[in-house]
This record gives sequence, C-alpha cells and structure tokens, in this order.
Amino acid sequence: MARRAPFAAAVAVLALAALRPGEAAAQEHSSVRFDVHGTVGWYRDLGVGFRADIPVLSEGIADGTDDDLRITLGFDALWFYHHDGFGFYPVAAFQWNFYLSSEWSIFPEVGAVLLFGTYEHYWRTFIAPSISFGARWHWNERNAFLMRINWPTGLHLGITF
Repeated sequence: MARRAPFAAAVAVLALAALRPGEAAAQEHSSVRFDVHGTVGWYRDLGVGFRADIPVLSEGIADGTDDDLRITLGFDALWFYHHDGFGFYPVAAFQWNFYLSSEWSIFPEVGAVLLFGTYEHYWRTFIAPSISFGARWHWNERNAFLMRINWPTGLHLGITF
C-alpha cells in the first residue's frame, strides 16, 4: 500500500507544477487520439498497453473551461512478478480532459476492466472498476507524453499520437 503513494505524488506534482491557466490548448478536440504505454504494476508487475480515445463531446461539459469528454477503449497486458502469472485487461472508460495550457492537460477516467489471466497458476476471469487520473505534456498539437495512475493496473507512462 505504501508503494502507491510515491507514484501518485510524482504525477500530481508534475501536473500542478506546470499549470498556466488562461492559455488556449492546442489539442485537436474532435479527432481520435491513440496512446501506447508501458505499465509498472502495483506489485512490481510489468506490462504494455494501448488506448484509443474517441471524442463524445468535443466542446466539453463545463462552461468557461477548455475540456472534452471521450470514451477510451483499450487494453493492458501485465506479467505478474509477485504471483507468477500473466493478465490481459480490456478496458472501457469515460475520460474527461481539461486543457490547462497549450502544454498541459489532466484527466480523470472512470470505467470497467475485465481480467483474463493466470494468477498463482490458476486461470481467473473477473470484472472490476477502472479508476484513473492522468496528465499529458503536449510537445506539439498532436503528440504528448502520458502519465496515468490506474486502478487496478498501476502507473502508465507512454506517448499519444
């Protein structure tokens, strides 16, 4: 449990340190965004993942903010170091993006994940909630460095394109 706090704190500090309210975001709100990421799980698990973020409301839902609402679909594949197994996690979630400046955006996600995998040498399948908070550092209008803390998979670091 104590290992989770440094990951969450690092992402929060990075996101808050770079906030510059009032600048217009350069992000294209109406196009599908993809990301690929590496994952460090909660129990020293390692994995990879992919997401497609599909716009639902490109103008957002909060007046006076630069935001959008998306459905994010994808998966994570993790190798469980601690439990000697493998898991495949298809995920579907709603993602609410806030564009704080032309360089930074943050987002919460809420959805569901389905696990298919082996755990301590037994095959398991279950559905669980997926809850995330993330930030993106945009180096141009289309690409960004992605940081996401997710339950149940862990810390995601990747790029969007």
